[in-house]
Amino acid sequence: KTIPIINGKPEDVLDPEASSTNLVHSNDKKVHERGHWNNKVEFVLSVAGEIIGLGNVWRFPYLCYKNGGGAFLIPYVVFFICCGIPVFFLETALGQFTSEGGITCWRKVCPLFEGIGYATQVIEAHLNVYYIIILAWAIFYLFNCFT
Repeated sequence: KTIPIINGKPEDVLDPEASSTNLVHSNDKKVHERGHWNNKVEFVLSVAGEIIGLGNVWRFPYLCYKNGGGAFLIPYVVFFICCGIPVFFLETALGQFTSEGGITCWRKVCPLFEGIGYATQVIEAHLNVYYIIILAWAIFYLFNCFT
């Protein structure tokens, strides 16, 4: 078996259809294969939940009202098709191709791109702080509606 050279050093190509649970790299370190979705419905529902998310349910009607109602939908749909869908496919394909996490997948593409992975983690941490306040309000009002 020949090992392809990527970024000046040998890399093993992980076969996504490999049946073995332990895959061996050229440096004899064992790497456990990551989990896979049981069926396509689980994957589609998980992706739909991630795409729609709390931000779109809570913020989208407000943005439509603030930015001109129905006229706001035209540029929103254009940018969604031109930017949102390609970036979504990039992230999904990169994750499936590398079978790595958010930081290490970019390192596998190019070591200089590892900063992209760290930047996305920082953005996610800030979004979690933002959304936890909204979730706290929702839970607070949910419990207060029963009193």
